[in-house]
Amino acid sequence: MGAKIDWNIWHKRVKDAIAAFQIEDMVAVCNRLNIAFDVDDPITYSGIVELLNEAMEWMIEHYENKWDGKEIPEEDKNKRFNFNYYIDDGGFIIIEHHFKKLDDMCEDIEFLDPFLHIALSKLKPNDMEELEDEDDTYFSIDFIIASQMW
Repeated sequence: MGAKIDWNIWHKRVKDAIAAFQIEDMVAVCNRLNIAFDVDDPITYSGIVELLNEAMEWMIEHYENKWDGKEIPEEDKNKRFNFNYYIDDGGFIIIEHHFKKLDDMCEDIEFLDPFLHIALSKLKPNDMEELEDEDDTYFSIDFIIASQMW
């Protein structure tokens, strides 16, 4: 897409989202459960920060270009991370990144499907009495370990 990002607007939102997310806890859980980016590519603090920065920059660029959620061409996909890009039912831009469960994990926890879920959302008008600025977007980051079971 190639649009320039006005970091005067977005820097604090990206910084606040990363600060609010408990990266150290995620790394500890991944180490304990033997979850990694890939074989010989362990989860590290700096690796997660890089992933989050790249994901949120992509989301900002596509938000500002009013992405409609349609298919992403190959040249527009991130080359380092295998992101899943979509717009959810609420109209929010979502990126998910799934991690690998390494082979020597316990077989009794086959339901693990670890992934990061990053959303660029908008506050509802009644969520806050007074918004700091016109654009009320924010990032939410969740580390989800277990898949949904029925």
